[in-house]
Order: sequence, then C-alpha cells, then structure tokens
Amino acid sequence: MKKRTPYQHTFKKEWEQIFPITKVDNDPYSFYCVPCAQKYSCRGRGIGNVRVHCETLIHKQNALVQTSGSSYAEPGSDVSSDSAEGTSLRESTSEDIILKTNLVRRNKSESLAFGKKEPEMFEAANKNHKESNVVDNESEVTECFEKYKYVYKLDDNVDMYSDLHSLMSDNFDQILDHIKEESLCLGYVLTMLEKYKQNL
Repeated sequence: MKKRTPYQHTFKKEWEQIFPITKVDNDPYSFYCVPCAQKYSCRGRGIGNVRVHCETLIHKQNALVQTSGSSYAEPGSDVSSDSAEGTSLRESTSEDIILKTNLVRRNKSESLAFGKKEPEMFEAANKNHKESNVVDNESEVTECFEKYKYVYKLDDNVDMYSDLHSLMSDNFDQILDHIKEESLCLGYVLTMLEKYKQNL
C-alpha cells in the first residue's frame, strides 16, 4: 500500500490583504511576518498557521510597536541583510536611539536606587525591633496584621497607612507567629484534602 503524503500548503497572495505578511521568494511554504521581521512556515495548515502566529503575544506587541511609529525586531530574529524588510527595520532615527537609551538608563538607575534603599529599610526595621519593647497586646497585633492584608490587596481605594511599617517592626515576632500558625493550618488542610482525594 502506498504511503499517503500530507498536503503541503503554499503561500497565497491574498493573505497579504488580511495579515501583515509578505511572500518569501525562495520558499513557497513560508510567509514573512513584517512586524516580527521573521520567516514562519505555513506548510502544515496554510492560513491557519498565519492566523495562529498573528494571535501570539509577541506578534501583537511587535505590531503595536510598528503601528506606533517605532521599529522593532523580535530578539533573535533572523533577517537577511539583502531583504527590503530587514533594511527598513534596522534603520532607526537618532530620536529612537536616544529614547531607548534614556529608558534603559532610567530603569537601571531606578533598580539601583531601590537596591540601595532595601538594606536601609531592613536595617531600620531591625533597629526599631531591637530598641522597642515588643507589645504583647493581641488586639494591636491583629489590627496591624489586618492593615497589612488590606494594604497589599492593591485596591484602588486603599488608604496607605503611614504607621504600617513601624507597627510591623514593633510587633514582628507576633506577626510571624500568626503567619506560621496560618501556614501550618493550611498545610494540614492540604494534606487532609490530598488524602480525601486519594480515597475517592
């Protein structure tokens, strides 16, 4: 019995009217995605392959960047130097380069600033913890813990409590004990649920 070969789809010119793609001259089973600046295969499912690619997150991001006026090629993309698309995508204005450089510098300086502040915050918390007498008042610890949970829900209407960090550092041991208790309880419940699931 003769083995049946699967049907191989070739690029269709009308796809260019629907998607931001072009024909690859030396490969009829592929298409060139302009926003991503990369060649992809359409051999298996034809326009289905094109549609699936155009729904990917990286394609949408590249298309958005392209429509906003900036040129961007997907990292690791292989664009031949003789293609017109590759040449146009590599050309950048000096404003684009300055903007990208400034963004990188700003992000780097912000991360460095945060990195410097982090040890200072921990040192201040430790100092406050050592210097202050730990309050054994259960209601104060519970109130502090509730404020912490409320603040970190990231609700739009959250009132950021200015005394939250000092309360937490003053009552650190009790809060840690509460968290450990909840963690142990959740671990026990999870173990029981797993046993129950196995018995089903």
